[in-house]
Amino acid sequence: MMNQMADLLAKKLCDGVTLTTVQDANYKTNRITCSFFLPLCTETASLYAILPRLLTRACSTYPDFTLLNQRLSEL
Repeated sequence: MMNQMADLLAKKLCDGVTLTTVQDANYKTNRITCSFFLPLCTETASLYAILPRLLTRACSTYPDFTLLNQRLSEL
């Protein structure tokens, strides 16, 4: 049996934001990752460092990681 390579597509959405997709028939699930490239300066370094954790850990509907993870499991 021959394995097919996954299709990789990168699309620039705007300055500093690129959407990269990988399509592979071997997998049933999807994962979305956003990468932001921002200038680093002393005034914003701590704010930029905590932002990814906040985005992956909670939101107003699911305020802690356990509730968020339970909801993601239901989907």
